[in-house]
Order: sequence, then structure tokens, then C-alpha cells
Amino acid sequence: MDCINKIEIRLAEMRSSAQEFEKLIRKVEDLKIQIDVTNESRPRKAPKRLEDFIAHDVAPSGHDSNDLKTELKRVYICAIDSIVSSMKERFDQNDIKTVKDINRMLIACANNEVDVTTEYVIKHLGVAAKFVQVELLIDELKDLHVHVNLYNMELKLESMPVIKKVTAVSTIQGVLNTKPVSKASLPETHKLLILLSTYAMSSATAERTFSVMRRVKTWFRSRMCPGMLTNCMFAAIHKQRIDDVNAKKLTADFISRSSQRKDYFGQPH
Repeated sequence: MDCINKIEIRLAEMRSSAQEFEKLIRKVEDLKIQIDVTNESRPRKAPKRLEDFIAHDVAPSGHDSNDLKTELKRVYICAIDSIVSSMKERFDQNDIKTVKDINRMLIACANNEVDVTTEYVIKHLGVAAKFVQVELLIDELKDLHVHVNLYNMELKLESMPVIKKVTAVSTIQGVLNTKPVSKASLPETHKLLILLSTYAMSSATAERTFSVMRRVKTWFRSRMCPGMLTNCMFAAIHKQRIDDVNAKKLTADFISRSSQRKDYFGQPH
């Protein structure tokens, strides 16, 4: 979640700042010099059948340098807008909105920027309210900034840089992991952080599963039964786990489970 927020902020900076575009242009020009690209356009000859109708045999350039730069800037802004639009479509789903709300709530409470009320907490928890004890969580969130301040005091004693402002949930996780007392004092907050860490950010996993199914169950395997399909997909998805399996040990275990198998396969070597 923190990574997505940073990308969104960076894209906004790139779009709003003219210096970012100029910096990109300079980088491209430097690369052009390094790879020795000339500005001369390739001469283009008119087709033979049009020789009588063409006044010149080389196509003229339709843009001067200023027009070209303007066009490049337009394409640059369109590309950024396209990325932002795709990110919104991908990461502004209802489930991810809940993750963002919980992130904002935890960060605001850690900085003591909000009045922690029942309505405020329930509004930001969303469906996650089913998995935590809301009343206990409210009391813990009221004291969350105190634990951050205590952690800062310990850092000062050790002459280490302190946390000026909490900007990411990972900072809160670090405080709880470093101070077992805080983790024990804030069990519901710790539970919420675990839920937040395990929340599915997108449908990529499900999409990959369908992609594997498309590769496994081809047109030539259209009559594959569901059990066989499940086993083949499991082997395809978890390749590393399958590679770690000791085939000889597995074979010996399979044969040893039945006298009929022993008679048929013989003793495993």
C-alpha cells in the first residue's frame, strides 16, 4: 500500500513539474549522443507511378524543433495519465479502499491527528470490523501515539534518529516488533496489522490460476477430469515445491503401503 501511494505521488510530481519533462529530454539527448544517432532523416523517394505529380522527391519535415517538443510533451502527459488511470482502475476497488482507509486511520492515530471515536473507527474498518474487538481497538488507538513517543524516547537515549512523523504503516509494525511490551499492550492493533498484511491487494493470483488452467487444459486435453486437472494445476503452480519432492522416497512410501503394490512393483531401490 505504501508503495502504491509513493508511485501515485511520484506520478503527480512528474505530471505537474516542467522540470521533470526537461530532465527526461536531457537524458534522451545524452543517450542519443552515446549511441551516435544522427538527426538526418532517411531520404524517401516517391513511388515511380507518382513522379509526375510530386514536386519534390524528398518528403519535407512537417514539424520544427519547437513543435516536436510540444508533441513529445503531449505524449509524455498522456502516458502518465494512462498509467494513473490504469492504477485507479486496478487499485481503487472496494476491498483496496478498505485497506487505504485502515492505513489512513492507523497513521493518523499514530500521529495523534484525529479524535478517535466509535463512528470514526467503524467507518474506516469496513469489513475488517468483523475480525477485531472494536471497543478494545478504540482504546488502543487512543494510546497508539504514546507507544510511538516511548519508542522515540528510547531512540534518543541510544542517540539514534527519532520518528518525526509516522508516514507508513510499516513504521508502526516496526515499533510493535521492536517493543514486545507495546505488542502485548496493543493486541487488537497487532491483529489489525496482521489482517492488513494478509489482505489481497488485487486479483492477480486468481488471474494467474486461470492462465495456468488455460495452459494445462488444452483442446487436446478437453476430457480431463476435474481431479486430474486440479492435481496438474497444483504441480504447475507450485513448481518449486514439486522440485523439492524426493521422488525415490515418495515411490518407496507408495509401494510400501500395499502388499499388492509390492508384488507388482517389487522392492524399491
